[in-house]
Amino acid sequence: MPVMLHGLVATVVFFTDRLLLGNHSRDAIGSMGISGPLLWSVFTIFSAYGPAIVALVGRAHGAGDPERARATTRGAMAIALLMGVGVALTGWFGADAITRVLAGDNPESAQIRAMSASYIRVVSASAPLYLVAMALGTAMQASGNTVTPMIAGITAGVVNLAVSWVLVFGHFGAPQLGVLGAAVGSVCAFVAESAVLFLALSSARSRHLLFGPTLPGRLREQTLAMWPLAWPVLGERAIFHAAFTVYTAQVGHLGPVALAAHQAVIAVESISFIAADAFGIAAGALTAQKLGAGRADQARGAARFAVSVAVLALVGIGLGFALFPALLVSPFSREPDVLAQAATALLIAALAQPAMAFCDAVAGILRGAGDTRTPMLTAVAGPLMIRISACWLLAYPMGLGLAGVWIGTTIDWYVRALWLGTAFYKERWLHLKLRGTADVAPAVSHSEGS
Repeated sequence: MPVMLHGLVATVVFFTDRLLLGNHSRDAIGSMGISGPLLWSVFTIFSAYGPAIVALVGRAHGAGDPERARATTRGAMAIALLMGVGVALTGWFGADAITRVLAGDNPESAQIRAMSASYIRVVSASAPLYLVAMALGTAMQASGNTVTPMIAGITAGVVNLAVSWVLVFGHFGAPQLGVLGAAVGSVCAFVAESAVLFLALSSARSRHLLFGPTLPGRLREQTLAMWPLAWPVLGERAIFHAAFTVYTAQVGHLGPVALAAHQAVIAVESISFIAADAFGIAAGALTAQKLGAGRADQARGAARFAVSVAVLALVGIGLGFALFPALLVSPFSREPDVLAQAATALLIAALAQPAMAFCDAVAGILRGAGDTRTPMLTAVAGPLMIRISACWLLAYPMGLGLAGVWIGTTIDWYVRALWLGTAFYKERWLHLKLRGTADVAPAVSHSEGS
């Protein structure tokens, strides 16, 4: 539940950020259709070591080995800092070129490109802080402390909304910065979140994750142990987000109206995909802990429960999308053409919700168990092969525009659900042995249906 609440807070922040910019101008929210997905993709790709942290710290915690958990966390922080510096330099110096690729070179989108570039520069500069905070929060969740990351997330959310509201519109005598104000709000949120996490590391519950003795060579051993788990996740996310970047460009070339409508739908749909991801995080951490303790039966039970509840939750959300599409997108724009396209796209998105829930929950479970290759292969079959081709065919040759893009994404989710479901119900993930762990012999009851 704390992971779910953390995710919902992040969703509310995402939702209200877009609400603020949607009421500032059409170009402002349209620019987030470029910079928002891009930065989400970059940060997600370069946090690919997260599932490795869950698997290794979770198993170490389950096996009662705090020193291994500590060495893994320190190694993850070093990797996060190095990757964050690379992201910051690339974003600062390459923002203009990136926005031209994603939004085209036509004069109509010049203002959107300028806004997107300014947002990318400011937010990417905070990447080292963001990625280090992500590593610490993930380690805490894997060890069973989901409350502290939740508190850090709530703090970040409050700071982001307060700063963004003041700077986007220029309240209390502050300058009216528009999109740049939202970027500054995001950076302030990262600072606040990091401060809460570092402060929490001095507490008795989380101190073992960073402070304390470590055997010589253990840091190197655990850092190297992350690589076999992290590289398939890096490959999966690179493939998915390369496809997602092409997908974003497909929407961007539909014009400013489609971009604004698409961003409104993404903001509404974020309620569902953050919720599904929260089930995956929680189930992945529990899976790792139970497998580390040799309790594969309990790992199976937690996994199946998480999948069932995630699907039921998103079926309910999907019904809301289907029944009230126009109402849900109406806060994000005052323009009838934007709202009409957004309502149609949200109605299509309702059909994808059960598959999205299943995919996110199962992928989190597999990664928590140490099977990071199956989600990577799924990323090849779905986003790279199905999503790009289906969205292009439906949006352009068939002339369906933004509706065609959302039909293509729905097809992608169901292809991935079929692939991941096959791996999940075969249950090979219950028997994986990982480098850098000292697993207890698994206690598996084959009498429970598999």
